[in-house]
Amino acid sequence: MTAMQAVVPRALVGRVRTRVIPRMLALVFATLVPVASGPLAAATAEPGVEQPRAYGHSIGDVLEQTFHVEVPPGTEIDPASLPRRGRADRWLARLGIEVAPEGGNVLRIRQRYQVINSPPEVRTVMLPEVTLKLVDAQALRAARQEMADGGRRDDDADAATPPTHLPAVATARFEAWPVTIGPMTPETVLARAGLDLFQPDRDPPPGQGNLPAVRFAAAAATVALVWFWPALARTVARMGRQPPFKRATRSIERLHRGGGGAEDRFRDALREFHRALDAAQGERVFAHDLDSLFRRRPGLAPVRDAITWFFARSRAMFFADEGASTPVSETDWRTLIDLARQCRRLERQS
Repeated sequence: MTAMQAVVPRALVGRVRTRVIPRMLALVFATLVPVASGPLAAATAEPGVEQPRAYGHSIGDVLEQTFHVEVPPGTEIDPASLPRRGRADRWLARLGIEVAPEGGNVLRIRQRYQVINSPPEVRTVMLPEVTLKLVDAQALRAARQEMADGGRRDDDADAATPPTHLPAVATARFEAWPVTIGPMTPETVLARAGLDLFQPDRDPPPGQGNLPAVRFAAAAATVALVWFWPALARTVARMGRQPPFKRATRSIERLHRGGGGAEDRFRDALREFHRALDAAQGERVFAHDLDSLFRRRPGLAPVRDAITWFFARSRAMFFADEGASTPVSETDWRTLIDLARQCRRLERQS
């Protein structure tokens, strides 16, 4: 028996092994886990902010920053705590901000900055810190209703929000974020490899030496076309529109030379001349209304008797009883052709 066994009873040794030692190990593990998980917890919270690239920016670049904010039920973000559009500092201007639901109680807040100045050398600037205030949703709606009932108006949509006297239920704070911006060109340029301050003149590419003259000629032609276009359009339309008696004369002569039944061809010729009369009058012409035709077209007065004959011959051809119509003779054809030619000459003189 050892000295230790003599001093410490066997039951006590067993109790230490089965109870005390496991409890001590659990206590040590519980103490070490928070220490080890501290940096991990901070890392998992980082996706709540999407930051722009922290380097390599210059004037004109647009930087986008996105926040993911969890809004507890019954609360809303106070619109007055949202960042405003406008100049943030000497180097940055806020172009705008967008708020959109992302799912659940999470809102996505995206804001864009633009670099508006060029430093003489590489410089670190800070995207401003943002602190969002969460307020009671019912109190915010009541404040909005009060503002609407009071008739308050504001040209700025972001400014047309309830006053910020509502108590904050919680806040969401996002730290400032550093980015580096650089100059467009170095402060001094080495006078080598073609980087002198003044470059020699360069000849224009071939074929572009007379480009100003070509542009002036094109502009002058365009102005002339626009100026004279109405008259040109009327002239083209008049050239493309064939006079009615000219068209009728050609059709009647073609029917006279054609083959087939003489009566059918003569009826078609009468129809062609009647269409010409209607076109000259601008409306349908009837035998009982010839006075109206000659009032509107006094130039046709010399052929009044011939036109009267035309209507009488048409009545005989189209409206006479079957078997009572007068046969078509060569004299009828010559009379109709002469009438169409006379009307064509009178049409040219008018």
